[in-house]
Order: sequence, then structure tokens, then C-alpha cells
Amino acid sequence: KTGGGGGGGGRERERVAPWLPSVRSGAQLNYCRMPQGMKNERLSPERPIRKHNDRKPGSARKHSERKRRRMPMRESSGSSSNDDYRRRNRGYPQSTPKPRLIVVTNRLPVSVMATSSKKEKKKQKPKLKISDGGLVSALKNLSGLYDMKWIGWVGSTVDDAAEQNWIRAELAKQNCHPVFLSEEIAEGYYNGFCNNVLWPLFHYIPVPIEGIKLAGKQWVAYCDANVLFSKVVSEVYRDGDVVWIHDYHLMLLPSKLRVLYPNIRIGFFSHVPFPSSEIYRVLPVRKELLEGVLCSNLVGFQTHDYARHFISTCVRALGTAATEKGVKHRGRVTHVQAFPIGITPRKFLDCLETDSVKARLKELQSMYKGQKLILGVDRLDYIKGIPLKLKAIERFFERNPKWIGKLVLLQIAVPSRGAVNEYKKLRRQTHELVGRINGRFGSFDTGVPIHYLDKTVPFDQLCALYRFADSVLITSVRDGMNLVAYEYIVCQKEKHGVLILSEFAGAAQSLGAGCVQVNPWNVNECARAIKYALEMSEKEKKRFHEYAFQHVYTHDTKAWANEFISALSEIDIEEKKKTKDMMGRRLYLSLPAELNMKQVTKEFSTSMQRLIVFGVNGTISNTIRQEGLPLEAFGYIQVAERVKENIASLANDPNTTLVLISSSSRSILEKTFGKTEAWLGAENGFFLSRPLSAEDSDDSDYDGGQRLSVSGSDKKGSRKWLMTQENADLTWKRKVYEVFEYVRERTPNSYIRNQEASIEWHYHEVKDQHFAKMQANELVGHLRSGPLLNTNTEIVDTDSIVRIRHLGVSKGTGAVKIIEQIQRTMVRDAYYYDNTQSTAGIDFILCVGNLTAEDEDLFVMLNSIRFIDQEEHPLADLWENSESAGNVSLARSASCPSMANLQSLGMSASVATGSDQNICDDDEEDDNDDGDD
Repeated sequence: KTGGGGGGGGRERERVAPWLPSVRSGAQLNYCRMPQGMKNERLSPERPIRKHNDRKPGSARKHSERKRRRMPMRESSGSSSNDDYRRRNRGYPQSTPKPRLIVVTNRLPVSVMATSSKKEKKKQKPKLKISDGGLVSALKNLSGLYDMKWIGWVGSTVDDAAEQNWIRAELAKQNCHPVFLSEEIAEGYYNGFCNNVLWPLFHYIPVPIEGIKLAGKQWVAYCDANVLFSKVVSEVYRDGDVVWIHDYHLMLLPSKLRVLYPNIRIGFFSHVPFPSSEIYRVLPVRKELLEGVLCSNLVGFQTHDYARHFISTCVRALGTAATEKGVKHRGRVTHVQAFPIGITPRKFLDCLETDSVKARLKELQSMYKGQKLILGVDRLDYIKGIPLKLKAIERFFERNPKWIGKLVLLQIAVPSRGAVNEYKKLRRQTHELVGRINGRFGSFDTGVPIHYLDKTVPFDQLCALYRFADSVLITSVRDGMNLVAYEYIVCQKEKHGVLILSEFAGAAQSLGAGCVQVNPWNVNECARAIKYALEMSEKEKKRFHEYAFQHVYTHDTKAWANEFISALSEIDIEEKKKTKDMMGRRLYLSLPAELNMKQVTKEFSTSMQRLIVFGVNGTISNTIRQEGLPLEAFGYIQVAERVKENIASLANDPNTTLVLISSSSRSILEKTFGKTEAWLGAENGFFLSRPLSAEDSDDSDYDGGQRLSVSGSDKKGSRKWLMTQENADLTWKRKVYEVFEYVRERTPNSYIRNQEASIEWHYHEVKDQHFAKMQANELVGHLRSGPLLNTNTEIVDTDSIVRIRHLGVSKGTGAVKIIEQIQRTMVRDAYYYDNTQSTAGIDFILCVGNLTAEDEDLFVMLNSIRFIDQEEHPLADLWENSESAGNVSLARSASCPSMANLQSLGMSASVATGSDQNICDDDEEDDNDDGDD
């Protein structure tokens, strides 16, 4: 409670929470001094505010002393005094706390260095070494926006409980929380399953037989390690936190956390490539890993190719459905996107200005005077293609002997996993190649053409080499991104060196126009690229570099991290809104409002101009196949005689405009309702046809689309049709039909429904529905990435139908076109014929259709119309007793092009609409509907 200067309200505020702001007459808001014992503490639900009468006995004197010591409130005389006052009272709850971000990686940014001897262990604690890798630099940029917590393995085995407690306490000061793995688990998890199975497989290298034999025990260790990670995350996690998991080491962690916290927000980012489904499916535990990752809200990859491979693998290995946003699995959609990582350019540019780098540049200029330098910086790993690089240099010297003595390759090979046999073989093979090439092309006069360093280079010396080198040669056989390319581009801001980059590195998709791309397996092509880079003109070098530098500088680590977290936040907002809408929608669909027939008939009889919209298939008819014809033949729309009579009566009423919209073709619709005085909408509104009487009178206002005639129906009485999508390109149908035919031949009892503007593959009669669903998922995934790429189409994938149609075609858009034509007719009649009924406008609308998503856009469109003299929605009476009124289509009103015209005509309306559970229009399964007519 607050009151005037020193009034009773202010005293009540002091008793409840004396450190809350006090409001005085004419004064700005200021903070009181907090009581002793509560300084630097914030209000929280765990710490309730103690009221005046809740004090312990004997504490009245202390409370009086605290009250006298409390700083008096004073008038604000200026911003500077307020700033000084706040600086003296920094512990107050002046702002909301930052949202929390939990980053989970295999290794912490702080490594634990164990002591070397038992004697040392007793005397001193383990040493902590802080690392500053690319991921650490990227996430540092988020520290100002988030309260970050970092969880990871310490990198070594620590069994002593006292040492573990000490490490926890020390790392907690840096917001790090360690995961301790036993030596057995660490060996099987990291050196075993991660490095011997997943790493080679994700880089398109087949797993050796020895690795398959040991994969069983290593998989158990991998599972145990992910469980230990989940336990540490659960200790740190609070409701509302964002968890960001990194890389292939922790592919099971999202599923472990989703079980513990169903509403947790999880982002997963893979820094390595993801292979095609043919490579990945050889993994025995392929399903477990995919299902683990799919428990995330957002899955990110370095490139769009990796994201596409992941989606197609999920479809083939799990039988999931591919969507435009990602993968739908077990009722939830996991978004899959590409987020290419970057570097921190300012870090390298600042280092180039240091004295140590400038001194090193002078040494390099003296050392390589009169020579060109090609630089290679790689880890000693078989995916980096170092032997291929050496063979390319050898081929270059064979074909260009004039460059012997004028060109030097400086290869830095950082040691990696030296205890693994494959890496020992790689090191021996590399040394043999270097020795052979140097012995072949080296001499006492010119020196050796390859300078090989089997060691790590300090950061400042590396920057100097980047700055001095004339070119960098990267020959990775498969790489997630390869940030060496980015680092070289940044350091070449003035010299404009040439980047020779493998097309199998992720960076090639980002820097394609700013580098020379090569296939590292083609040694001759690499040799030609080296010559091209050395002889490139300065103008072309500058053009290459400007493009690459602009991309690297703008797509830095900060942009990468912000983009990923922003996408995750947007997905969370979207999912919450969708959940809220679906809860209301389910309540609405399960308990629909009963149509008040007395109200409908009363308003129908008293209205002047009526608009009635009916669905056809399943609402007033059944769609059946002709007996004895192929499965794809849809010959009849079966309508009961009584229904036909009622439809004809409504259509012949001069004060009623009847609209019939169906998913059937226009030829079938005309066979059934061709002589009916009603608007017809075929193929869900792609084709529209006016009543016959309107066509025979005057159709000069019948515009807005391309007028067509039904093929083979030139006889008298045939209807004219309007195509709602002008200049629609339907050339995609031929390729789609070929794909559909391929799938149909391999799926017994399935069939194709080929219409003029859409094509459908039906599989509801297939006996093995699991196989049919897998076929449908693969079909949708192939269409998205192949025949339908860059086409103006959309895929509607239901339980039994895969439908491809022109983008934007629906019953709602068809109804909009019809209403626009009706409005033009009314305006014309009111102007030319002084028709008072047309002037009054539509005052009754009835729409009868399905309670499924197929007809929802039709309901949404009609519900969006609010007439000019109405203060509330015309259907508000149906919702006065419903708690979910704000969650369904009435609250999600779609934009309607006809609204402005309706309002401009000054139409007053009393709209009656509703749905009856016995009247349905299921265009998705129109041939299956055996419902009552």
C-alpha cells in the first residue's frame, strides 16, 4: 500500500516491506535503506516478507533502531543525486534478474590438471587451466544477456571426494559445474564410442570391424555418461531455464532431460557434419540416438546439407514425418535449422596490432625473402586430408618445376589423439610423405619445399603467419565448418591472400564466392588451383577477399549465438501459443455449440439477402468410386433425392445466394450440380463457377481470373469457370506424377488421384499401414528437396493422403473470391436497377461444413467478418458460456479481402451459423465416408 507524504498508507508500506519504494507527493520514486541482515538479498517466493506483528519477542528495540537508522526520503533534485544515491545502495532489487542459460558441453572451458605424484597430491590441490576456444568466445557474448551456467566433464579422472568438493567450489566461482566420470566410463564414452564410432561415421569414414566388436561395451559407457550429465543438469536447472546442448557426445541427453522436465526448453547444436542416411543407418543404435536428439525443441547444424541429411535420416530410420519446419515425431515437432558458426574477428585484428606480431612479421619477411608461402593449419586427423595436400604440392612441383625454390608449404599439424592406432599410422604416413617430397625437390641452394611443424603454435605467432602467408590450403575430406578459413580471411584484410578451400568443408557453402574451391581427392585439380592462386591478379584477389571478409566479419560468433537463442525463444513462444490454441480448439471441437434451428429459421425468413455456404463431400453427399473401374477413378457424387430438392429450392430463391465448395474436380461437380443456380467451387476453390442465370445475363464484371471451359463440354448449358490463381504454373505436376507413380507401384492397394490443379496419393486401403506411412514420409521428404523445390506449391500430408496443390488454394480463399463477385453484383444492381435489396446488403450468413482442419480456413474467413454497425462479433452469443472463447478461430480472425468492401456498402447483418455433429464434410477422406446423407 502507498499513501501521501508520511500518511497512514506509507506506514503500512513500512510495516510490510520497509525497503520497497516510498511514494511522496511531488517526489520521484526512490528506494529506502534495507534493514540490516537483509542487505544484498532479493525478494523471492522462498523468502516471505515478515510483517511487523511477526517479529520475534524481544526484537522491538532492534526494529526501532533500524527504523531510526533508515535513510529518510528526500525530494529528487536531479539525476546526478539519484545516481549517487543508487550507487550507495546497490543491493536493492532495482531490476529483474537475467534469464538463465545452461550450456552443456563435453568439456568445460576449465580443465583440471591432476598432480603428478602421490606426494604432491597430499600437499596441493589439482590445478585449474582456463581454455579460450571458439565456443567459449562465442558464448561470452551472451553473458550480458543471460545468467550463464556451464556444465561439462573436467577432462580427467578425479576419484577423491574431497578433491571433487574442492573442484566444485572453485568452478562454482566461474559459474561452472563439473561432471565427474570414472576412468572406465571415460574410456568407453570418450575414447571409445565417441572417437572410434561416432566421429568417423559422421565424417563418412566406415567404422572398422574392431570398432563394431567393442561398440557394445562402449555404448553402455556412453549411456552412463549421458545419465551422469543429466544428473548435474537437474541439480542446476530451474523452471524457465534454457538448456543448450552441444555436439555428438551428448545425443542422449535431451531425452533424459525431457523425461525429468516435460516442458523444458532444449536446444541441440551439432558442430560436426551429419552424414546421409545411407551412411548413418549402418549404426546399430541409430534409433536411440535420433530419438534422443528429437526430444529437443531446436536442432541446429552448420549447413543446410547437414540439416537435410538429418531430416531424411529420421524419416527413413524412424518413419517420422518431415515438415517444413523439421521433423514430427510422437506428436511433437522438432525444428531443424542451419546456423553456421563464426569467429571473433576483433580478437584477431587486435592481435595483429601487437608488437610481438609486428616483430614476428619482420622475421618471416627475412626468412622467406623472394619466396611465396602457402600455409596449412590442421589438427593431425585423417579427416583433414593432410596426405592429399602433400600429394597436391608434389604434383604441382612436377608440373611447374620453375616454382621449385620459390614456393614453400608451411604445414602446422597439431597433435591429436596420439594414443589411437589410426592416428599413429597417419602420423607415420605424413612424415614419410614430407621426407620423400623434400628429398625429391629440395637442395642445398633452395632449401626444402615443405616446412613441417608437429606442434602447437602460440596465438600471436599464428596470427603473424596468417598475415604473412600468400595463400592457405585446406584439403579436408569432410569438415563441419573449418574456422581456419575464417581466421585467415580476417588476418588478410590488407594483403588480400587467396583461400584454397575444400568443397567438403562446411565453410565452402558460406565462402564459395570468396575462395577457390577444390575437390581434395582430385590431386590434379588441387595442383591447378595452387597455380591459379599464385598467379591471380591483384584486382581479382581484392574481389575475392572483399566478399569473404564481409561475410566473416558480419557472421561472427555473437551473431551465431544470438541467432540460435532467438530462434529457440521464438519456437517456445510459438509452441505455447499453439498449445493454448489447441486446448481451446479441442474443447470447442469436442463440445460444439448446438445449432439453434428456431433462431436460424426465424432469421432466415425475416432476412432480405442470404448467403449460404455448404461443403459437398460428406456434408450433403458421399463421394464413391465407380464399380469395376480402377482405384483412381472417382465417378460420382452421391446425393439423396430429398437433398437435391432442398438444394434446388434454396438455389432458386431470388433472395438467397448458395455456394457449394468441394475437393472434387470441376467436371464431376458440374455433372452433379451443373443445372443448379448456385456458385460452385471445385478442387477446394481453385476453380469457381457462377450460377447459370448470372452467366446468361451480364458477366462484364466477372473478372479477377482466367475464364475457362470444361474439356469436352461444349454443349448448351455448360458452365464457365474462373481460375482463382492467375497464371498459375502447373508444370510441376508432371514430375510429381512420376514420383507418385513410382511409389504407387511399390505400395499395393494405393492409388493416385490426378486432378487439374492438384494431385493426390491415397494409401488408406493399404493393409500394412506402417509401411504405407513410411512410404508417405519418404515421399514428402523427397518432394520437398527435389521436384517441388522453388515451386509455388504446398504439401498437405494427412493420415491417408499426400496432396500437392498450388500455394494459397483453400476453401477459405475460394469463398473470398465468391463474396467479392457477389459484392460486385450487388453494387451493379444497386446502381443500375435501383435494387433496394442489394442496397441493404447481406443480412444472413449460414456456413455448414466439417469440424476438421480442412474446413477450418472457411470458418475462420467467415468468422473474421465484422459488419460496420456491430460492436461485437455476430457469433458472440454462441460463446457466452464457453471458457475457451479466446482460444479458437474467433480470436484468430484471418485477414479477409472482402471486409473493406462489406463495410463500404454499409451492410448490417445478423449472422447465424453453427455446426451439427451429424452433418460433416470430410474432403480429406471423401471416398471413405460412409456417413448418412
